[in-house]
Amino acid sequence: MKVARRTLIWVFAMGGILLSFSALNPFSSTALVMRLLMLILAVILAAGLFPNSYLHRFAVSSLDQRPERGSRLMVMISVFGPLVFLVISASAIAANLDNLQLINQLGVDFIDPRSAVYTIIQYSLLGFVSLVFLIWNLVDLIRARGAAQAA
Repeated sequence: MKVARRTLIWVFAMGGILLSFSALNPFSSTALVMRLLMLILAVILAAGLFPNSYLHRFAVSSLDQRPERGSRLMVMISVFGPLVFLVISASAIAANLDNLQLINQLGVDFIDPRSAVYTIIQYSLLGFVSLVFLIWNLVDLIRARGAAQAA
């Protein structure tokens, strides 16, 4: 269940990153009140990521019952969730790099290159966090499988 708890923490971390980048996006036309609300929510999520905070206690208490068999659905979510986000991040980075190349080659002025760079930075961070959680979950799953086979 360690992997399930970690996956829940990953969801909270991704939500905080997405909210903070949306709130701080200088190229967005979002109203100031909405930006402040998103930033407050992002800070609340970030504060909950510290060990023994309210989100960690929520993750532990919501997933404290150990099933008799490992839940295949939870294993799939813990592996494929970060993997899908990693693929989405790579696709978004590639699309924005293509936009930058298009701006450079054709001199297109209706696409802001700074906005594309901001999006590349955002999805690079999202992809990196997803990669870290994916590797961490896979290592734990491999260790648990090895321990189960040894027993």
